[in-house]
Amino acid sequence: MPLRPEQAREVGEYLRAAGPGHPWEGVRIASAWGSRDVLGAVLIRPELVA
Repeated sequence: MPLRPEQAREVGEYLRAAGPGHPWEGVRIASAWGSRDVLGAVLIRPELVA
């Protein structure tokens, strides 16, 4: 279930962009299983887990 806009803003305050060497750097993320459509992902530092 997607976050409501106010929830997304609150969580977003804790996210920080990943620097070089992120374990998923260069990984292509499909929009659905078996799909060739690729999502534009923004990698973050893995310090916050929800």
